[in-house]
Amino acid sequence: MPTPTTAAVLDDLRKQVKDELVQRDPEVDAIVLGLVSQQHVLFVGEPGIGKTLVARRVAERIEGLRSFYRPFGPFTAPEHVFGNISIKGLKDDRQLYVTKGKLPEAEVGIFDEWTRAGNAVLQEMLLAWNEREFEQDGQMVEMPLMCGIFLSNHLPDLDKESTDLGAVYDRILLRYESQPVIDAQGLRDLDEVRLEKHPPTLLT
Repeated sequence: MPTPTTAAVLDDLRKQVKDELVQRDPEVDAIVLGLVSQQHVLFVGEPGIGKTLVARRVAERIEGLRSFYRPFGPFTAPEHVFGNISIKGLKDDRQLYVTKGKLPEAEVGIFDEWTRAGNAVLQEMLLAWNEREFEQDGQMVEMPLMCGIFLSNHLPDLDKESTDLGAVYDRILLRYESQPVIDAQGLRDLDEVRLEKHPPTLLT
């Protein structure tokens, strides 16, 4: 039996996720495009409309794909992304990240509310996002990162906010505005999904 082609696998993935989520077809297509072209993707939209859900759902559906998810805030440190510093390495006068389960081992990175990140982590991340490399004990190490998915409730104000935010923004070629579900059919579909997951219980 012939092995399915990459195109067939991705097409099947698109159909699966689109069937599971309500009116998130553009986001699904954008993430698949990002994976194929190995470009980063940005979704901007109001809270609670499923940006994170669609990103994580696509990543979960690809067998063998390693993904990394991180919500960012003002106190997010490089260790939250690259891994804790090895205590054993410090004893040997070496600065080594313990990268298991972190971005350096992932093919897809999902960066939630990245516009809230401080300059320290943004500066460390720029090289990873642009060159797919990170510094490990003074040596540059290649990362398998194919695509970064950036999620935010708003665009950065490039005139007022960090110049590092602008540098990150410039590296994201695929940019999309996510829209809420507003038409009647979409709202009915959402109600059906909610009822399937949380059927009503009778009060006695």
